[in-house]
Amino acid sequence: MLRLFLSHASADLYAADRICVALQSPRTRVFMSLRHTPFGVSILESVAHEIDTADAVVVAWSNAAERRPWVFKEITHAKERSKYIIPVILEKDAPPFPSLAADVRSVPFYLNPADALERLRHRIVALVQIKEAREQAEARARTGWAVALVAIAALGICAHAFEREADEDEDE
Repeated sequence: MLRLFLSHASADLYAADRICVALQSPRTRVFMSLRHTPFGVSILESVAHEIDTADAVVVAWSNAAERRPWVFKEITHAKERSKYIIPVILEKDAPPFPSLAADVRSVPFYLNPADALERLRHRIVALVQIKEAREQAEARARTGWAVALVAIAALGICAHAFEREADEDEDE
């Protein structure tokens, strides 16, 4: 399952909800702090944990997002952990994306929201496929190592048995 963290300003909740619904699937889990942090739980700790465990961070970028220190902190936290960042530009007049991730290609939501969400979904599906392929390769590698270790153990047992037989033959 691909884990996504959706960063957004509270003023952009409607657009963030649209993005969240579009990306949610049986193979994708989307976390939004305003929607998914349980009452009584530290938002700071919850956000940090979710970014740390996310495979990618989707940022709903707008004028409101630029004014919110939380959004910048979330982008910084994600960048420091080498997370895959996908900016979704909500407004035509949105400020430039923060310089620490300015080289990242963005999705222009403001041009055609339905088209932008479809393009975003396709990119997320590709990320899911990449993650699943990587996990399958890692599982095969672990299985290969396990088979090799069993074979080495079996050879060791056989060698020990042959040595015992040879010792018993010498004793006779």
